[in-house]
Amino acid sequence: MSARAKTIRERLEAIAAEGKDLGLRECAEDVRVERRERLDSFVYDEEIIGREDDKSAIMNFLLDSDTDEQISFFIIRGQSGIGKTALTRCVYEDDMVKKHFDLRIWVCVGFSGFHSIEREVRKIRGRETTERADDEEQLRRYLLVIDDMQPVDPERWRSLKSLLMGGAQGSKILITTSFQEVAEFLSTSPSHCLEALRAESSVDLLMKMACQEEEETRNPSKVKIGRQIVKMCDGIPLAIRMIGRLLFFKKTAAEWSNFRNEISEVSAGLDDLSSMLGSCYIYLPCHLKQCFAFCSLFPEDWVIDKQMLTSLWIAGGFVQPIDNIDQDMKDIAHEYFMDLLWRNFFQDCTKDELGNVTSCKMHHFVYHLACKLAIGEYCQETHQLLWSINEGTRHLSWDSTSDLSQKLPPNLVKAKGLRTFIKMDQTKSGRHGTQMGEQTLCKFLSTFKFLRVLDWHDSGIEKLPSSICELKHLAFLDLSENEGIMRLPDFMTRLQTLQVLKLNKCNKLVELPKDFRKLVNLRQLEISDCSALSHMPQGLGQLTLLHTLTDFLLPGDDSCSKNCSGLGELNRLSNLRGSLRIEVKGEIADAGAESNAANLKEKDSLVSLVLVFARKESDEVLLKDLQPSLNLEA
Repeated sequence: MSARAKTIRERLEAIAAEGKDLGLRECAEDVRVERRERLDSFVYDEEIIGREDDKSAIMNFLLDSDTDEQISFFIIRGQSGIGKTALTRCVYEDDMVKKHFDLRIWVCVGFSGFHSIEREVRKIRGRETTERADDEEQLRRYLLVIDDMQPVDPERWRSLKSLLMGGAQGSKILITTSFQEVAEFLSTSPSHCLEALRAESSVDLLMKMACQEEEETRNPSKVKIGRQIVKMCDGIPLAIRMIGRLLFFKKTAAEWSNFRNEISEVSAGLDDLSSMLGSCYIYLPCHLKQCFAFCSLFPEDWVIDKQMLTSLWIAGGFVQPIDNIDQDMKDIAHEYFMDLLWRNFFQDCTKDELGNVTSCKMHHFVYHLACKLAIGEYCQETHQLLWSINEGTRHLSWDSTSDLSQKLPPNLVKAKGLRTFIKMDQTKSGRHGTQMGEQTLCKFLSTFKFLRVLDWHDSGIEKLPSSICELKHLAFLDLSENEGIMRLPDFMTRLQTLQVLKLNKCNKLVELPKDFRKLVNLRQLEISDCSALSHMPQGLGQLTLLHTLTDFLLPGDDSCSKNCSGLGELNRLSNLRGSLRIEVKGEIADAGAESNAANLKEKDSLVSLVLVFARKESDEVLLKDLQPSLNLEA
């Protein structure tokens, strides 16, 4: 041990010496930057500035009913980062457009493949085959947006056009693309080229991003410096927005001037967008840099689920508590996410009915930046990139179609220090997911003992090996969609570090371990669509750190066993937040006592409550006496 400590000390001293040679200096400042506004009050919306004429041209096309064509196409083309998606989204959400069309469909193609258009169109129109059908929606006027279209095989395009011909006359299709060949391929359709922003519009956008107060946007000194800065952005809105957010933290004109000099030095001789975005990354706080790099594990154009991402950050040890501030880790992770969204490293966010951001995407230039920064430590496994896994790989996303039923690939075994293993379902056609044989499971667990995140969803698992208890650092375990699992073994409760357990759609799961209360660090338990699960284990209420519980199952008195728990288990779970579904499966003798024991009125962070009853006499009493918190929104 002493020899190892000496080696580590020598490495640190060498790094420190190299830092001095590079002119780096120690900085005792806290890396957390105080914002001039709380992120909770930030509402993400794309600022569309300087696009009035462009928007008018698109709106005229969409609202024009004087056409003989059943379906009309319109192409919006322009270089990456120019704002095609933002402008199209603005038009798509316009109230006049919403009223004009009976049905609106948005499909992002990107690099995920042309099949995604066909799949989404069929799903929304209720058709899973290529046959024509005279269904109701064939008579509806629809708007279809095909975002980020890549060059496509002509035969494939003709097949899609045939599928789309069922709409009423006046249906419109908007296509955005960065490829000139796409516009040439559809040369018979009108197109609109989105140009770089003019100088004045560029300055307006920069000041909008950089200034909190309206008065500040008219500061002559800052406007003058802003004009010089936007020249380096070449009228690209994405670059302007990201640079503007960096300026937000510079309060004086002198700070703006220093920043202009710094950014010009960093970007000297680099005139492409990716280089400018790289400069923005340099200014990210350290705690956001590793969270951003983690996003390279997702495929390009992936819709990133916010709750999933923040849970992975926490489990991976990327989210750190703030000194002297009593704040939940989930809240800190939320701030990390909103900070990256606010800085435009994330975009195209979607919100739930309550206005909360639920998912986002990354612009492909930003995504490629993340991949470039993550080389070595992070890796996406595909059939083409399996060779890139090595001894230094710490975080891995696995293509769900890869076969692990017989053995682990030799290159994968090299990464013995793996911390993260997650599966990516890039296709959902048929059940062709990774299947994990029993021998492979045991080999996997004995090889990767340092795992913090383990995603084995939809892997054909029926029984967990006892060796899973050797994962002393495991914080995140996803066993969802393993339909063969009937019971979780009792030894699983020895996973003392486990924070997240996902068991969604384990249709044959009949019960949770009787000593479930021993998972003292559990914060998130997901058991949605576990149709065979009839009750919750006793002692669940002792898991006081639990903040996400998707379902609580209450059996009737006639089916209660010794290990069943009542609604009283919810009493001490004061940290529950988000949504909770309570399903009552039978008659409850003392329904009033059960309701009062749940103490739902003090669950102030719950925003949605779903009650499912078995149509028994006690249902009305339960419904009356549960008394949820007044903060409930749905």
